This record gives sequence, C-alpha cells and structure tokens, in this order.
Amino acid sequence: MHYYKLSIACFIAVCTLVLPYSASAVPAQQLPEYQNSTLQIENAKRPSVSISYPVFGKKNIDKAIKFFINNQAAAYLQMANENFEAMDEESRKLAQWDMNGTFTVTQPSEDVVSVVFTIESYSGGAHGNYSEEVLNFDLKTDRELQFQDLFEEPSVALKLLSQYCASALKEKIGEQADADMITYETYPTLANFSEIQLAPGKVIIHFQPYQVAPWVEGAPQITVPLKKLSEAKPEAEVFSPN
Repeated sequence: MHYYKLSIACFIAVCTLVLPYSASAVPAQQLPEYQNSTLQIENAKRPSVSISYPVFGKKNIDKAIKFFINNQAAAYLQMANENFEAMDEESRKLAQWDMNGTFTVTQPSEDVVSVVFTIESYSGGAHGNYSEEVLNFDLKTDRELQFQDLFEEPSVALKLLSQYCASALKEKIGEQADADMITYETYPTLANFSEIQLAPGKVIIHFQPYQVAPWVEGAPQITVPLKKLSEAKPEAEVFSPN
C-alpha cells in the first residue's frame, strides 16, 4: 500500500452518529452495532469527497477502514486535480467534480463482517467511474481477513470460484459476453477474486466495470452458494453452519 499526500487546501470534517438496528430492519441477520461516520472533504474550487464508513469500535479494524477510505480520497483528488488543470474553462464549469462513497454490511457468522463500499466519482472522462470494494473482518480477533483465511483449501476455492463465475457470467451477460475476457478475468488468481463479500450461506463476487463486460453491464455480481465451495472446506469460524 502507498500513502498519498493531499496537495490541495481543503476542509475535512468527520461526522458520527449511531445507527440503531432492529430485527425488522435486517430480517435475514442481526448485524453488529456500529457507528456511521463520513469523511467529508470540501473545496471551493472542486473537487469534493464524501465517503461514509462504519466504525466498529475495534482499534485495528477501524484503522484499516480509515486507511482504506483515506487512500481512496487521496488517489481520486490527485487524479481529478491533474485532469481538472488540463481542461479548458468551459469544460470545468460543466463537470461535476466529486467522489461519493456508501457502504453496506453483511455478516456470515457472529464474529465476522463484510463491508462493501460503492465508490462513485467523476474526474473528467466521458462518464463517471464507480467501483465496489470489499473488506472482511474478524470482530473477535480485531483483524482483517484475507482470502486464505476463508477456506482450509484456498487454492481449491479459487478453482471452484473460477468455474462457477465463468459459467454464471456468460449466462448473465448473454449475447454480449466476451468469452475470452471472461476466461481471463475469472482465471483462478487472488487478484481476480479479491472483492469477495461474505454473507450467510454464500459469497458474492464483485467484478468491476469493464473487468468482465462492457460498461453498460455495470459491475456484475455473482452469488455463489457456499455448498458449491464445500470441497474447499469453508472455515467454520467464518461461516455459520447452514
């Protein structure tokens, strides 16, 4: 990972409020309590940043989340400012220069959570950009989980995910599917399956725009039932029994 230094003068405010949860709000699972905070960067000359994120009250987890959103903001501001300076005055007036981030939380077991960030931004291109980024955490041990922590046989998991996602993507995209692109981007490597969301009885693989399909297809998601990954021996401490 790399640290970025913000070179523009900006005002940063972090707002915090407690989100109450009830069984009716999350019928499928009882999520852990967390606080909802926002990284707010405002600049009169543009661009601006607003990224919401959860605070779990766990030192290492909260530090990892803050590190992630700060890097997202810094990378965007650097790119956007470079593009902004290269544009003519009229184009600058028309452009909507901002980054907005929201998140959702899922919980495959009592002590494990997935935080899925949806990041939307504009930095001078033909259209805006967005991505879906996933961070997984163990609340009990206060640490971030990596792919190899999810299965006893991670290499087997990659192969199973590769096979399942390749087939599902071709079916999902239909006639517009590019078989070569899908085959390449679902090859069983950690890089291709880095955005893995954990949920009760399943995992959800997030692919980025353009990764496996044209822009019009957005960011495809493939839900994989946990039973399809049984040969990889999902870790019992990560996934609750079905």
